Amino acid sequence: ASPNIIKDVCLPLELINTVDYQTEVVDENRLMIGHNRWATKGAVTKENAHPFEADHICLTHNGTLYSTYSLPTKKKFETDSETITNAIRESGIDKTWKKLDGAAVLVWWDGKRQALNIISNEKRPFHWAWTEDESTFIWASEAWMIRGAASRRGIKLKDDQIWFPPKNSLYTFTFK
Repeated sequence: ASPNIIKDVCLPLELINTVDYQTEVVDENRLMIGHNRWATKGAVTKENAHPFEADHICLTHNGTLYSTYSLPTKKKFETDSETITNAIRESGIDKTWKKLDGAAVLVWWDGKRQALNIISNEKRPFHWAWTEDESTFIWASEAWMIRGAASRRGIKLKDDQIWFPPKNSLYTFTFK
């Protein structure tokens, strides 16, 4: 399935309160990826907001690359994140990951494989948790964000644990 992408240059609450979000996202989806961008490369525009999509790859990136010239993609883009997205689409994660020069936590949906993927080089924070009933997987940059959001909603975390991916370990969660 192709993702519904709703992005803009605004605060998260403003985006959540849009008609598009309320009608297309909340009722239809079982997997939701959100990203607040602190622009380091490229102009602050809707087009440069996350997530980025290239065919079957829909990606968010936390971090900043020093250079994108070594990435295995035919075309260069205004942002390092969009370049990464296209490199994964064209050459796969193995070739792309080996060529990354800088900080990167990547979370992406692979529509061909129906899989959520996560990888980190530990140069930016990233944490995740499962709800107590294992029905929901939650992630954020900081552990306190997960605990705060879960607490506000009365959600218990499985074994009260929050995890972080070891350096350069790819996690893939497939969906039916």
